[in-house]
Amino acid sequence: MVFSGLAIAEPDLISPRRPINQPPSENQHLKVSPLAVKRREARKTTFAHRKEEAEKLKEEGNGYFREGCYVEAIGKYNEAAKIVGQRPVIMSNLAVAYLKLEQYEFAEWASDCALLYSPRMAKARFRRALARKGLGMNKGAELDLLVITKHYSEITEAQDELVKVRWQKKKNGDGERAESDYDEEYPPYDGEEWDPPLESDSEEAKHTGNGRACKFHNRGGCNKGSKCSFSHAPDDKSVRDELGQNVCIDYLLGKCKQGPNCSYAHMVTYLLDGWWSSLKEVCAAKKLRAAMNDSSTDAHTINTLENTSIYGRLKKARDYRSDLNLYSALPPDVLKSRLKDKGCNKASSSANASPENDPFILILCLEDEEMFNNINGHLLKALRTKLRVVRARSSTQALTYLDAPELAGVIVADAGIVDRTNSNVVPKLVDFVKGGGSIVFGCLFPSFVASSAFRRFFSQNFGLNWQYGSYFRTTFFKNPGNDLVKKNPSLSDSYSMKALHVQGIPAASALYKANESSRTQSLVFPSTSVSDFDESPAVTTRFGSGFVSFLGDVNAEESSTKTILAMVGLLDAPPPSLPMVPRVETPEEAQTATPKKAGGKKKSGKKKKNSPQIPLPSPTPSASVESSTSSRNIVTSYSPYDKRFIMQLTLEYGGVVDNVVKQQLDAIQVKMNIKKVTSESRAIELLSSPHLCGIFATDPGLTNPEHAKLLKELVGYVYGGGCLVFGGTFGSFVQFPDLEPLFSEFDLHWSAGSYTRESLETNLNENELVETNLFLPNKISIKALFLSGVEIEDMVYTTSSGSGYAQDQSAIAFSNVNKGHVGYIGDVNADSCTTPSILAMFDLLKPRRTATKPLPHKFLLVLTHFDTIEEYEQTPLFRELKEKDVDIITDERLSDPRLADLLSSRDLLAVLVLDDMFSVPEREWLGHQVAAYAWSGGTVIFGGDFGVMTPPDEFERFLSDNFCLPWKISSATELTVKLNGDNRLIRTLPYAAQQESVNSGGAFIYDVGPEAMVYRSQPGLGPERTTHVPVAYADVGKGHVAYFGHEEITELDATLMLAMMRL
Repeated sequence: MVFSGLAIAEPDLISPRRPINQPPSENQHLKVSPLAVKRREARKTTFAHRKEEAEKLKEEGNGYFREGCYVEAIGKYNEAAKIVGQRPVIMSNLAVAYLKLEQYEFAEWASDCALLYSPRMAKARFRRALARKGLGMNKGAELDLLVITKHYSEITEAQDELVKVRWQKKKNGDGERAESDYDEEYPPYDGEEWDPPLESDSEEAKHTGNGRACKFHNRGGCNKGSKCSFSHAPDDKSVRDELGQNVCIDYLLGKCKQGPNCSYAHMVTYLLDGWWSSLKEVCAAKKLRAAMNDSSTDAHTINTLENTSIYGRLKKARDYRSDLNLYSALPPDVLKSRLKDKGCNKASSSANASPENDPFILILCLEDEEMFNNINGHLLKALRTKLRVVRARSSTQALTYLDAPELAGVIVADAGIVDRTNSNVVPKLVDFVKGGGSIVFGCLFPSFVASSAFRRFFSQNFGLNWQYGSYFRTTFFKNPGNDLVKKNPSLSDSYSMKALHVQGIPAASALYKANESSRTQSLVFPSTSVSDFDESPAVTTRFGSGFVSFLGDVNAEESSTKTILAMVGLLDAPPPSLPMVPRVETPEEAQTATPKKAGGKKKSGKKKKNSPQIPLPSPTPSASVESSTSSRNIVTSYSPYDKRFIMQLTLEYGGVVDNVVKQQLDAIQVKMNIKKVTSESRAIELLSSPHLCGIFATDPGLTNPEHAKLLKELVGYVYGGGCLVFGGTFGSFVQFPDLEPLFSEFDLHWSAGSYTRESLETNLNENELVETNLFLPNKISIKALFLSGVEIEDMVYTTSSGSGYAQDQSAIAFSNVNKGHVGYIGDVNADSCTTPSILAMFDLLKPRRTATKPLPHKFLLVLTHFDTIEEYEQTPLFRELKEKDVDIITDERLSDPRLADLLSSRDLLAVLVLDDMFSVPEREWLGHQVAAYAWSGGTVIFGGDFGVMTPPDEFERFLSDNFCLPWKISSATELTVKLNGDNRLIRTLPYAAQQESVNSGGAFIYDVGPEAMVYRSQPGLGPERTTHVPVAYADVGKGHVAYFGHEEITELDATLMLAMMRL
């Protein structure tokens, strides 16, 4: 696309709105206004100066970047882009600076902008992939990386990132965008390259007046100049011509209905070449504008039309320009908010460091900021006397501020948050509250939120049963039973407000309520008595570790200012401590438990001390719960300052229970605090604690009808993600008929079975708890009340083989119930052998994770079918390993999680895969763990039946997805191959080097890089017309991957494999 030079019409495309009616003949020259020539020369001169100034700013930004001062670098790049336009190089540099600050949304935006003008710019596409990876947009990141690896094979970093992204994609999915119309493939690699349009910098172009176009300026000249009330500047309804006039876009499209009354020029004589010069592009522009004006057109269609037309790309360019003005105004403390270690970053030089690092209140004004300002002046003034106030006017700004560690509270000031275009902000709000923050929905929110949206929003996102209630004015009175009221005596005792009420709330959550003396207040309708006292206009409830509040006042009464201040902890209580903001685990952090290569530093997988811990959320039945027991990630020791606890629920047999289960309680106490509860009210109160990690019901009190309310609450707790274990004296004192109705409340079909002593053994092949807790005793003998009706996968222990008693019953069971778990320990004597089972159910049995060392010396992990391992044990490789005192561990009796644990041992020499196990979907997870082991420094060897038995398409997919290797199965089955003397492994083996050529049979591969070939055939053989390779050895990340296609493991193969294991 050309933005300089005069417009020349295409002879076969004659449009009624053409710049220059016909192309000139050979002897004809276009007549150009002297003023147009003068302005053109002035623009050239000005642009040269602007380009020089922008280049200087870019270099200054590069200097700051090299010094690690990324905020200052961003400032310089933004200045350069404003001066000379959003040039691809500038925007690409801006993207990498944002990446350094982990501002992934802005990095993606800057990369998008660079690629809009230069689709083949590899750096910009790679940086966009990294930004998408950081955002969890795994599909989009994969698309970009595939383009780079296809067209720029020399960029090896892209291949490494592709494997990581694919691993992340398999683990977490594609990633969901709030903007459904966002096209992650745009722009295509072969898209057109073009220059960013420059905005005019003349004086009249800067004169915006009242925003309405000046008819006189656009149709011959305005004598008022800068004193004109109207705008002389370019806008999105017109196109700027050579004389500085704004030509009507509707006129260019043949659709302007204003005629001579139009405020824009209807003259094309001095227009440069553009989309309006092509009938095809004019038609495309018409189609796009028609779609934009049609409310029934979906966003995806509009986005597609934008991407496929010049007019649409120019519209995108204008949008990016507006974004630049918005993002460049972000303060430094916001840009630095996502840095993980602020103590050692160089994100800002001391001379320019922002003083605004204090806590702040965020006001979300996503729809109508002007109206908010008009009626909430006293609220803003009061807030500013307490803390710094920051506003977010867009979802992008909101996402950035919500990640800031200085954020102390949020006020949602209008109903824009319920709009789907802002749905990407809601998860951040939820995480903020879960982490201990306070959020208030008020100001304009109750005036404009729809009733259906109200119910759906609070139910889906906060698990609250809030209902859209009444709407009237009356005098409301403080609720003395509310905790927030008790802590804030400065709250008004009563005040009148016109408000939207919330229904479906607990009485204690209301700050203000009407009473028997309250009457509706209206100048139109007659006053009536208020009759519904179960609803309230001012509500606060706990969610996770924080609070969600609502104030329905629609007129911003002055007393409501005090109410909002109390809700965010700024009235009488001390300023709020900063909440713990949950962090999203990055792929790099997710792999910290993956080992380095043997001899390297051991990774423990535990979190750094300075990392913010995600607090254990509330198990309130109505809330969205993520209990620690549902994620099964409880740390296995605690400090005296650890507030987490297990609730000991003892409702009836207090003295007896303490004596019988003392040893079990002591074992739990070593791992975590215990709070003993003997009353229903106290139990219900603790159920809302964010520190509750599980409940140990030590007697049958829950079977008593008097505790039906508590039982209902416990069902909600378990369904929300909690863990409830019945044990202690429960089996001794429970009435057998009471068991079935009790467990049916949890949708379990358990009932009383035998009462006997039996020898039991772990249910190794079926039960998840057994597979993930290796320290459970394999065999125990207990006297217990057994349960019948227990599914085999829920049995932790089963009766020993050969026993003819209670074969279909279980004394120890553990079942998934919705998001949570229910456990049962039928041991009537509280025997010490059942204590590990109790600890395992609360996820307290596992020791602190360190690199696993299962054996006192080196070992090889062999993955193969159990019925073929005996054949391989007779091969030279296995004989050599035994002579070298290397243990061979197979997967015959080990679960996949246990095998994954072994990958973290520093004594692991290598992983040897001898069959096609990874082509089976249920083993795919283990395949990813093996791949991560290789990338982190380990050695993975594929041999035996792997190449013969794995389907060719599965072979290619597995190696490509997990190791980024393009190897493929060839058609060759038997060839004479020669040694590749250039292979570095061969050069270290004199014995192997003597084998100049051998006859080889098996599964050959091709598309192997020269440096990875250990043996190779002559080139150009077979239908593939290529070099066939029976043995390959390639670097993958910090580790290695080898392939042996021979049907049997020969002595030479054994020598090579031992060398790969450094033996």
